[in-house]
Amino acid sequence: MFPDVLDLDELETGERREGIYFGIMTFLMKMGNSLAMFLIGILLQAVGYFPIAEQTGIALKTMRLTMCFGPMAFILFALAAGFVYPITFTSYKKIRAELNNRKATSVA
Repeated sequence: MFPDVLDLDELETGERREGIYFGIMTFLMKMGNSLAMFLIGILLQAVGYFPIAEQTGIALKTMRLTMCFGPMAFILFALAAGFVYPITFTSYKKIRAELNNRKATSVA
């Protein structure tokens, strides 16, 4: 999906801006990972998790549920986003054809 967005942006703006997109994506990924670790830490602390100790039943259950339903929620979100993604295979072929036509015209 990422290359599709880059090609559509080039078609609309006439510029290749991969660096900006990759920089923003990397920043958002790092922020998301940091936020997830912070929130999981708060959740585990709230249910009585103690490092290097035998865990209580509620702490073990919370870890199991978090590791099961957390990823499942993100997978469902990704599937929903994929279904509403506006660039189809047909529209992507048109975008690539237009970009190739522009490049051929500018070289000649």
